[in-house]
Amino acid sequence: MEYKPLDESLIDSETCIRCGHCCKWTTSTQMGNANRKDWIDTLVEDNPLLDMIQHNPVTTEAGERHPFEIKITCSKLKVEDGFYLCGIYQNRPKICSDYNCFEHSNKLKRRPEAWDRVKKAIKEAHGIDVVYENEVRSDPYHVRLANKIKAKEIF
Repeated sequence: MEYKPLDESLIDSETCIRCGHCCKWTTSTQMGNANRKDWIDTLVEDNPLLDMIQHNPVTTEAGERHPFEIKITCSKLKVEDGFYLCGIYQNRPKICSDYNCFEHSNKLKRRPEAWDRVKKAIKEAHGIDVVYENEVRSDPYHVRLANKIKAKEIF
């Protein structure tokens, strides 16, 4: 089946301010020792930009607890009246100004992350119902992650 690319021109500033998904980053990890867990707890404590999401935490004899994800929100992201605004938009890093989630998805030949959120943002910004016409992988990222870390439930 031939891949049908998404229209990259639909991802513009009007779309982005309604989504903001790329201004957040989630990474999964499994800790190798208890000292790292203490370090992560210290980073996350009282920091609204960091969040730790544990999946079926296990405490070993050595005091290790794993696995978990760390969700990081860009400190420059501001939410005002439901819009996601970059606090340094004119001087944002090149990786941010160059990023287009449809371009990224077209290169990988997969549906964009946060697809429902992106579709809704495009509908609000451009009045267009976007349809992903390609085959959706049967093993989305969260399922691959769950299998990798043997998680029963991901929040």
